[in-house]
Amino acid sequence: MLKNVSLYLILLFLVCLPLDHFYSEVALIALTGHTMLLARREDWEKFLDRRVLALQSLFGVILLATLYSPYKALALQDVFQALPLFLCPWLCAVLQPVLIANRDRIFGGLCLSCVAVLLYLYGDALYAIHYFHLPLRELFSDHFVNQQFTEPLGVHATYLSMYCALSLFWCIRRGLVARRPLLYFCGALLLSFGLVQLSAKCVWVVLVIMGAVVFPYYLTSSRQRIYAFAAAGVAALILGIVLLQSGFFHKRMIDDFSRDLVANKTVNVENQSRMVRWGAAWSLIRSAPVAGYGWGTERPLLQDAYFRQGLYEPYLLGLNAHNQFLHWWITTGLLGLLVYTGLLGAALYTAFRARDLLWTGFLLLVIVVSLVENILDVQQGLFFVSFFFPFFFFSKRTLYGR
Repeated sequence: MLKNVSLYLILLFLVCLPLDHFYSEVALIALTGHTMLLARREDWEKFLDRRVLALQSLFGVILLATLYSPYKALALQDVFQALPLFLCPWLCAVLQPVLIANRDRIFGGLCLSCVAVLLYLYGDALYAIHYFHLPLRELFSDHFVNQQFTEPLGVHATYLSMYCALSLFWCIRRGLVARRPLLYFCGALLLSFGLVQLSAKCVWVVLVIMGAVVFPYYLTSSRQRIYAFAAAGVAALILGIVLLQSGFFHKRMIDDFSRDLVANKTVNVENQSRMVRWGAAWSLIRSAPVAGYGWGTERPLLQDAYFRQGLYEPYLLGLNAHNQFLHWWITTGLLGLLVYTGLLGAALYTAFRARDLLWTGFLLLVIVVSLVENILDVQQGLFFVSFFFPFFFFSKRTLYGR
């Protein structure tokens, strides 16, 4: 009975994940409180488990960098926000039997939540089109794509895309082995349409890698691999036609992507490219490359750098570096950068050895999004990484089992 309560709380947390972060935060607090109240001595001892300590190392680096931060109040506030990095590895270790027995059910809960959110957002968009007597093709205009599509729920399009992409990988994997795969493939189709509507460029990079490389490699049958390569080729052809025929998607997926990689700040004066902001971050790193500046220092230091370099739009918007690796380097120095990179690299190697499709897809999502976003600065990204990173380590019956 108690295991069922833990399962329901995990499902509640994942169902709330694509919604406003308040609900997922309450669900995580409830799950943590329930687990702590029922924890036995051997459960508390799991805080000393080597795997738990390794997964908590990021939080340890944060505490160390807080000691020499010149912005103590801001650093402590960020430490409190980062608590899931400390708690979730222990929770997954204690709840390991629940995770192993209900792995597919847990992913099913996330998938159902993503599908329900997409249906609601599509319904809201179609209602607005009908109310204002707009042509249906406006659904694929800049009024209803990316952040405008998710605005009714106040969810960031990139993070919702990550949830939908992981759910898509689960639907495809389940559909390949299920006796009645139609339901899973219908879910995969809806999630695919949602990912097009959300138009998160970094997530689409992961989808291309998964479709062209990971899926064909992980499939054991040579015939399945041929089918997978053929399906990936057809999907790439259809996507290419959509990009060429739709002016907005061409601008969003190709023009904006190219502009983000331009280091010349005069190319896009109104919204400076990521490369320009990365240059400002690099100017800070060169002054303190080993120890960094301390936890909680990225935003105030970047604001000064933006102003000095004439990047007034990022300065007024208070933008961060939009790169998680640069964030660790600025705030925690080489130690934080190496720990974060090492954890991702070790996990990717383990997922590759285990031929775990979902684990590999999750890690690729985290790595690629970390290149263009401060994924751990936003609670929707922090909760996603904090829970699923230890989840994959502790939800397998054997380390390299299928």
